[in-house]
Parts: sequence; C-alpha cells; structure tokens
Amino acid sequence: MRSALRHFASLPPGHPSLANFTSTNTPAMALLRGRLPSLPLSRVSLRRSLLPGAGRGVFASRALRGGELLTLFPGDALLVREGDGEEVSGVLYSAGYAPPALTGDAARAYELRVSATVSAVGDPGKAGDPAYLGHMCNDAWALGGRGRGKGEEYRERSGGGANAIFELFEEGSHVGVFATRDIERGEEVYVSYTEGYWLSRMQA
Repeated sequence: MRSALRHFASLPPGHPSLANFTSTNTPAMALLRGRLPSLPLSRVSLRRSLLPGAGRGVFASRALRGGELLTLFPGDALLVREGDGEEVSGVLYSAGYAPPALTGDAARAYELRVSATVSAVGDPGKAGDPAYLGHMCNDAWALGGRGRGKGEEYRERSGGGANAIFELFEEGSHVGVFATRDIERGEEVYVSYTEGYWLSRMQA
C-alpha cells in the first residue's frame, strides 16, 4: 500500500494517472475508492446478525486480538461535499460502477464519513470478499430519536456494545475495521456509527 502511494507521489504533474485529480481526488483518495484484488485478509465472515431485524452481520472467523485489523471498508463510491454540508456535490466511482447505483438512499445506508467533505459507500451487493466487509458491520444500538436522553442512551449502549472501530490508515488511503478489544471466534463485530449517522438518516 505504501509503495502504491509512493508511486503516485513520484508522478510528475500532468501525468495521465493524475490528469483527473481534483482537490479531493488525491492519490490516497484514488486508492480509497478501489479494492485491492486477492488481498489475503480473511479474519471475518458474513452471516445473519444476532440483532433483530438487522439482516446480515460480520463475525470473527477466529479469535482476534485488540488492535488487530479485521477487514476493510470498501470505497466503491466516494461522495464529495463542499464545506461541511450534507448536500453531495460530486461522486467518484471505482471501476465497474455507473451512476446512480451507489448514491440512492438504500446504498447510502452503507455510507461512512471519512472526512468533513468525503464519504465512502460500500456496495451491499458485493459482500463475498472477507477483506472488504467493513460496510456490513452493524451498530450494537440505533439512535431512538432526537433529544438529550436518547443521545445519552445511544452513546452508552452503542459504545458499550462496540468491539471494533473504523479508522483511516496508510496515509488516508484505506479505512480499516480494527478490534478495540479481544474478540472470540464466532462473536459478531459491532462498530458505533455515531449519532451523526443516525441523525442524518432521520433528516432524509
């Protein structure tokens, strides 16, 4: 991954690989919106979630240690915003996608904010690669509404149930799901989506 970043950084201005870059389309963003083929990362699997009504979830395929990389969050599309607003001003697709496949409400349920202006969206239809199952991780609790009491309950229950976290790494070129504690084989992986995620769904 670092060698790929060094390759992009070494290219001269005007090189064809850099021709379409914008202020948000950096070498790191180019790597973020793609999937590395045949990545040997097989620490989790997908099956029915233990949460009622949640559909599928991600489970540990073996015992995992705190701090360990579990899987990656795929950036099959990157949604770009101007400033810190919610309105999407542009979409950067990875290879093989055409608008608006990953910009509708259903697909945006699999959206992860990676910066103030960029969100990654994973395609829920592409869930066969254990190296890229981050978009299928569930939150242990959903925000039940607006208000201080609801927010406090959400933070307590979601935070208490989470055993993993989303983190940018490799100079911002990938989003990983990292264990925040030891996880037993067969245990479901939970991450906290944060209140902002749930509130944005209430505004939709």
